[in-house]
Amino acid sequence: MIPVQQRTLLELVTAPAEDDYVKHFQALATCNLEIRQRGATPERLLRKSILELDIGNFQAGLDAARDAADLKPDLAEARYQEGMALVMLAFTKVGVLAGAPGMPTPLARPRVLLEQAAEAFARSLKHRPDDEEAAADLAALSAFLTTVGDDVDGALRQLFA
Repeated sequence: MIPVQQRTLLELVTAPAEDDYVKHFQALATCNLEIRQRGATPERLLRKSILELDIGNFQAGLDAARDAADLKPDLAEARYQEGMALVMLAFTKVGVLAGAPGMPTPLARPRVLLEQAAEAFARSLKHRPDDEEAAADLAALSAFLTTVGDDVDGALRQLFA
């Protein structure tokens, strides 16, 4: 396995620039239309997941990633996107990251969401063991969970303070 670069949990958060947001929203509309007209495929659902995450609709991104993985269980990128969506949902749960307008607040506790994200990253690595980004994200998440103990909520808020 390739050595994992040091990465922090905060580095998992990316937000598109405003002009990228508009392009991603337009691309998502096109992707949704294609799914309606031509049907859902793992690749289309994966694209939808990525675009949903890009515009801050983390629950829809999670749902699309899981749907893609259901159709093609060995699709490593779907598992990776599932992990990213779960990390973003944990951040929104503690109020340090805003989701898309109207997005429901996750029911699960942040620790549970982050543990599920770690499992998704591990499943991604099972199918693509040389994925440096997934390995780095899993290592950062595992280190964070080990370091903070029971106060995940407070630790996440402190990251963004």
